[in-house]
Amino acid sequence: MMRLLSLLILLAIACSHDSSAKRSAKLGEEFDLRIGETAAITGEHLSVGFSSVTEDSRCPQGVDCIWAGNAIVRASVSEASGQRETVDLNTELEPKEKRHGGYRLRLIRLRPYPTKDGVIRKQDYVATFAVFKDS
Repeated sequence: MMRLLSLLILLAIACSHDSSAKRSAKLGEEFDLRIGETAAITGEHLSVGFSSVTEDSRCPQGVDCIWAGNAIVRASVSEASGQRETVDLNTELEPKEKRHGGYRLRLIRLRPYPTKDGVIRKQDYVATFAVFKDS
């Protein structure tokens, strides 16, 4: 019995730290994802995943820069049919959104914003997305 209880506790801990955890989001509403997370768009047979930040050259807070810089977020859009597309979206430059089928995936923001003395760890990035259906 004690062995079973220990196994259940370990399983619960492992599941709570699953970085590929699937969330849900509503069409037209903003939602946050951390790297490795996926959100299913409610009622749409569509999901969005946040894979990585491939570049982050945003000008740190407290520093005078010639331009604001840009970050590139790599995301994926998947349909129930198995069709999957990897897209790169920008914080400042275009494209900030991509079309996939009858949908548009838009990057709203990327946090945290760089600071002069800070280093952003991969696990600290949070991307805010929204999915819209073309009419």
